Amino acid sequence: MIFLKWRTNSEFVNVLNHLEDESNENIIDHDHKNDNENFESAMETSTDEPIDTNTVLLPLNVAVSSHGECCICRKVLKSGLCTVSELDRDFLFIKSNIFIEKGSRCCEEHIVNGRLHIDALNQIRPNKTVKSSFSSSDILIWFSKFRDHCNSISLFDFSIPFYMSDIDCYNLTGISKDHFNHLSEKLSNSSMQNSFNRSIRNALGLFLTKLRLELSNKVLTTMFKFSNPKAVSRILSTVREALSSEFVPQYLGFQSISRQDVINTYSSPLATRLLSEDMNTVVLVADGTYSYLQVLVDRGFRDSVGLMRALGLDVCMHDFLNGRHRFEALEANRSRFISKIRWVVESAHARIKHFKWLNQTIQNSTIPQVRDYLRIACALVNAYRSSAISSFMNDDIIVTKMLENLHEPNLLRVRINDEILRWVDGDASQLVNFPVLSIDQIRTITVGVFQLKQARSYCEEHCSTTHLDNRADFPLQICVNDPQLIRIRFKSRHSNTKTYYTYISFSTQDILNSCCDCPGGDRKVGVC
Repeated sequence: MIFLKWRTNSEFVNVLNHLEDESNENIIDHDHKNDNENFESAMETSTDEPIDTNTVLLPLNVAVSSHGECCICRKVLKSGLCTVSELDRDFLFIKSNIFIEKGSRCCEEHIVNGRLHIDALNQIRPNKTVKSSFSSSDILIWFSKFRDHCNSISLFDFSIPFYMSDIDCYNLTGISKDHFNHLSEKLSNSSMQNSFNRSIRNALGLFLTKLRLELSNKVLTTMFKFSNPKAVSRILSTVREALSSEFVPQYLGFQSISRQDVINTYSSPLATRLLSEDMNTVVLVADGTYSYLQVLVDRGFRDSVGLMRALGLDVCMHDFLNGRHRFEALEANRSRFISKIRWVVESAHARIKHFKWLNQTIQNSTIPQVRDYLRIACALVNAYRSSAISSFMNDDIIVTKMLENLHEPNLLRVRINDEILRWVDGDASQLVNFPVLSIDQIRTITVGVFQLKQARSYCEEHCSTTHLDNRADFPLQICVNDPQLIRIRFKSRHSNTKTYYTYISFSTQDILNSCCDCPGGDRKVGVC
């Protein structure tokens, strides 16, 4: 746009015409030279000719220029001002058509690593419009700067002054611009050095883009303008080693955090109350299979229980059926204590799989690097993501009820086993006395929201039908012996060939008891 404005200026047109005539004369002279004369000598001959000194007056938008006033925020300061660099002056003129005169000053807070921050550049406004004199030499210099700027434009440039938007940085790398700047400072202390074909920041951007988007090295070669995929592979290896040595130890592992910080920041009071009587206890959740491998062997955690107990750890695990059809009430209750806090595992999985390199089937050839990639991803989560621990208003009520019911037998199951009950088919219209429950009552029954989130899709799947009359098969039966006892037949979530009965005893105000024929259905803590 700047060039177009100059091109319409009549005086500037005269200068261009003069330059074209001068160029044509040089071409004619060159044609008469010896054919064996090389190109370099011709260039040397042409540069020895005097440059035309004709000038042209061009209107320019000029920013504030003063040794005592900031050209950005216009604060008047006696000290603490920095000189705006030539690179920033040229960039602002090319990008925004605002000219900053040589020697102009700005506040130190606008400078990051020797360059103006992008917010500072966007803040600059013209102070006045003046006509400035440009010689043909000046115009040639600006043409050269325009050409260099156009050739250097890259959509994926992480180098200072880092003009990429915050949302673009997050979409590419998975972290914000401020976090990227912080991470690049960590690498400045490593053995990595800036080189001719890549800076440390661009190498880091390349690695994080690979980790975040799981793009092939060929695609990254095109995006970041490298010579070949092998160069990309070498850079990825260098950054991986640098992050593993300079960044990961500060944000991952027992050496990176104190025991008290784990309790205060990363431990849920609900989990601590459920699994320990001492609120100063650290509750750790161990889980496996974070990555999908071509060959996977999972023997579970049973084999490690003895070792963990020998180390003084109080191990809480789900029990196993071992050939039985259903767990005892106490076993099912203990299992619910564990699954109540297992949501943090799913949260951790989601945060790690945010980096798509870890959300795919990993080739066996890259298995040696899996450990480093996983540790780097976890360190990034620990460093730049908020804690996943959250509390709800009714947590205390839920915990109290769970603790009260831990050792309670399921009397409804005892009644069903001991009594001979007769059932008749019914529908919802016959259950006029069934209580209308509030959301808090439902959450107390389910001891959380996990089952509530599944309920809609589970019912829709169960009610689906292929009959032409479009009637859903959701059989409800009412006990003849006790009209306030009902049962419903469900398909198993895990096997279409299995069906279970769920029993519910109720009053006009609340649900009194429930049980199910599924393996964990006799629990008093929560529901199956």
